[in-house]
Amino acid sequence: FRRVLFRSVLSMIAGALLANTEKLILAAVTSPAVFSHYAVAYRLAEPINLFSLGLIQSLIPAFSQLQSAENWGRLQGLFAKSINWVILATAPVVSALIVVSEPFLKLWAGSEIGSDSVMPMCIIAAGLAFNLVTYVPYASLVANGRTNFIAGVYFLELMPFSVAVWLLTSRLGATGAALAWSLRSILDSI
Repeated sequence: FRRVLFRSVLSMIAGALLANTEKLILAAVTSPAVFSHYAVAYRLAEPINLFSLGLIQSLIPAFSQLQSAENWGRLQGLFAKSINWVILATAPVVSALIVVSEPFLKLWAGSEIGSDSVMPMCIIAAGLAFNLVTYVPYASLVANGRTNFIAGVYFLELMPFSVAVWLLTSRLGATGAALAWSLRSILDSI
């Protein structure tokens, strides 16, 4: 039990580091104004995650119950249906977010912040479309007790992701941070 708990905690730490690296680097290499443009874009796009986070709470116990050889077909079916539902549910939401991002941001945050947050928000929304699909295999790995694998992947990603964030953020500011985050999300989904 202690090993499983330790691996779970390690996985959460690695995930938290990975989830916040671009924000830390962006704050370090740009101005507070650039950071605020990214923060506005990220916080407005992030609620799309709520669907997949809710799904995980149901999938982990379901996947756990199906972890036997005789249930392999049912497990595969649930896995495939879950991926399909995530895609079907989130594609229209992500598309709508991209379409309304500019007028909404300009109205809500003003023309300067709105204008400078549109591109990061669209890039983050596109990355979220890929990221949301990764919650299903994540739930499967957790249900199978493979949190050590998750932590290992996260720690392997941390250094190259940090370098990519630094390079892209140094050159492109908030858009670079969004691009780095989205590229990592796309790679994770693959």
